[in-house]
Amino acid sequence: MPHPRGSAAAALPRAPPTTPVRPGVRAARRRRGAPRGPSRPRTTPWRGCPVAAAADRRDDTAERTAVRLPGAGPGRLRTGRPRRRGGVRRAGLPAGPPSGPGAGGAGVALPRPRPTRTRAGRPRRGRDHRARPTGGRVGVVAARRSRRPAARGARRQSPRVPGAVPGLAGPATGPAAGHLAADHRRAALARPGPGRAVPPRFPVRPSRRWYAVTRSALRPAPVDFPAVQDRARAFAVTLRERTAEIVRSLSGYQCANVAIDEVERSVDLLHNLHLNREHFRGKVGAVTTFLPLNQPLYATVCFGVVPSFMAEDTALRPPTAMHPHYRALADVLDLPAHFPELHVSYDDKEEFVAQRAHRTDAVVFTGTPENAAKVRRSFPRRTLFILNGSGHNPLVVTETADVALAVASALRVVLYNQGQDCAGPNAILVHRHRLVEFRETLLARLREVEPRVGPYADPANVVGPNTDPDHVVKMVRRFRDDRGFWVYGGEVNPASGMIRPTVFEKGLALGGNFREFFAPVFFLQPYDDDAELRRYFEDQRYAANAMYVSVFGDSPYVKSLLDTPSHDADSILWDTDLHLTERGYLPYGGQGPAASCLYVDGVRVPGATLPQRDIHRHLVARRDSPC
Repeated sequence: MPHPRGSAAAALPRAPPTTPVRPGVRAARRRRGAPRGPSRPRTTPWRGCPVAAAADRRDDTAERTAVRLPGAGPGRLRTGRPRRRGGVRRAGLPAGPPSGPGAGGAGVALPRPRPTRTRAGRPRRGRDHRARPTGGRVGVVAARRSRRPAARGARRQSPRVPGAVPGLAGPATGPAAGHLAADHRRAALARPGPGRAVPPRFPVRPSRRWYAVTRSALRPAPVDFPAVQDRARAFAVTLRERTAEIVRSLSGYQCANVAIDEVERSVDLLHNLHLNREHFRGKVGAVTTFLPLNQPLYATVCFGVVPSFMAEDTALRPPTAMHPHYRALADVLDLPAHFPELHVSYDDKEEFVAQRAHRTDAVVFTGTPENAAKVRRSFPRRTLFILNGSGHNPLVVTETADVALAVASALRVVLYNQGQDCAGPNAILVHRHRLVEFRETLLARLREVEPRVGPYADPANVVGPNTDPDHVVKMVRRFRDDRGFWVYGGEVNPASGMIRPTVFEKGLALGGNFREFFAPVFFLQPYDDDAELRRYFEDQRYAANAMYVSVFGDSPYVKSLLDTPSHDADSILWDTDLHLTERGYLPYGGQGPAASCLYVDGVRVPGATLPQRDIHRHLVARRDSPC
C-alpha cells in the first residue's frame, strides 16, 4: 500500500540541519573542560547489590556490542563506554525479506525523529535520547551526532548504505535506508512490535534506591525454624550423651570443670533457641567464624552452629595453637553429620581469609581488637563484621557489701579457665573499710584451692597451665614490674606454662589497672570513699574497653554511670557476676568499641553482640524491606 504522502523518494526525511561550527571549536571546548551537555544522572547503586550490578553489566555490554552505524566517530562516554553516534537507528520494524525498487513495491516514508531540545530551543548535546512513541508512530532512538566538524552551510548527513527496508514494500532510498539496513544486519535491533522505543538489548536500568546495602538484593531463602529447633535439640542430646568423651578430648587443653561447664552452656542455648525465633527469618549466603583461644565447644555452638542455621555456607577456623585439640573434639562432635553446611578449616590463616573474603556476608571474630583490625581489612567493606573483644569488667566491693558473696564471685570469675576469659576483672575495687576482711577471706579460700592447681589430666584440678606459651613469658615481666604490690602467689613456670593464683594490692590513688592479665591474678585496688571511684571509671583508658561492672552493696556513683555512654542497665550487675548471668541467647558485650561492636558497611557500631540477631537485623531484614 503506497504511503498517503506519495513518493517515498520525495518523502523520506533528511537528517535535521545543524548550525555550522568552525573546525577546531569543539576540540577547543574539550580542552577547556567545557561540559558536553546533559547526561543521565549518575546514581550510585547500593554497594553490593547484584541486581543493580547485573543491570549495569547488561547495559554496558549492550552499549559495547551495539552495531556501529555508518558515520559513527571515535570517542567514549565519561563512564568509559564506547560512544554511540552517527545517524538514526529505527526500532520496532517487522523483520522480513528485503524489498525495494527491484521488488516492485512502493516506498514508505518514515517520520523524522524529534530531537530533544533544551528550553532555549537548541538540540541537546548529551547522551542518546529515546523518543517515546505517540499516536501509533514508530518509536525512534536518536543516536548522538558525529563530532566531526561540518563545512559551513552544509547539512550533516550520514552516508548511505545500499539496501532495502526489510518487511516493507517499495523502494527504500535516502539517508534512513542505510540505517535500516544496518539494523537489519543485527536481528536483535529489529524485532516485531509497534511502538517499541527501546530494543531488548538495552534494558531499562532498575531503580537502585530500592535495594539494601547488603551483598545480595534478592529476597533471602526462608528459615524453617521448627526443623532448626529439632536439629538443635537433637545435637543437645548428643552433647549430654558424649560429655565424658568431650572432657577426655579436651583434657590436654583445659580443666574438666571448664569442659563440663561448656557442655551445660551449649545445651542451655540449644534448648532455648525459641527465645530468638524472631531472628530466624531468612538466610544469608556465607558466614565465616574465627574462634577464640578459650571455650572451644561453647564458642563453636554460639558462633558456628547457630549462625549455620541462617546461612547456606558456614566456615569456622580455630586458632593454630588449638588445632590438635580441636581435631579431637571435632571427631567426638561429628559436626558434618549434624550440620552439613558447617565446615571446619585448619588451613593457614592467610589462606583461609583469602578463600572466604569475597564470598562472606558476615564475619564473627573473637579476639583482640588489633587482630580483628588485621582480619577486617582483608574482607570487603560491605561485609558485616561482628567483633567480640574483652573488657575491664571491674568488681566493686562497697562499704555495704556482703564480703563472702563478693569473694565467691571473685574466685569464680578469676579462676575460671585459669583466668583465660574475657569476663575476668582487670581490677577489684574494694572499699578500704572492708579491705582487710575481703583480703583475708580471699587468701584463705586460695589456700584451699592450692591442691587443685596442676595439669589438665587430673579431673579434680580447677587451675591448669596457660594455653599460650608466649603469654607466660609476658606474665613474668608483668609480675616483675608489679613486684612492689605483691601479696600472694606469683609463681610462674615458663617451661610448663603454669601460672599459679596471684594477688596484688595497689591503691586506686596510685592509678588503676586497665591491662588484661589473661591469667589467675587478683588485682585489689582499695579506695577511700564512693566519690573516689571516678578515678577508675573516668580515666581515659577505661572507655575503650567498657563492658560490665559487678557491684556488691550500694554505690551511688556506679548508679550515675547509667547516664554515661559507657554503660546501660544491662551492663551493671548488682550482687552477682557475669558467669551467673551470661546466656547464649542474650546479647553479650559492652559499649566500649574494643569490648564488642559491629562494623556495618565499614562503620563501627558499638554495643553488645548476638550473631543471630545482628545477622538478621543488618543483612536479612534490610533486604526484606525497601531502603
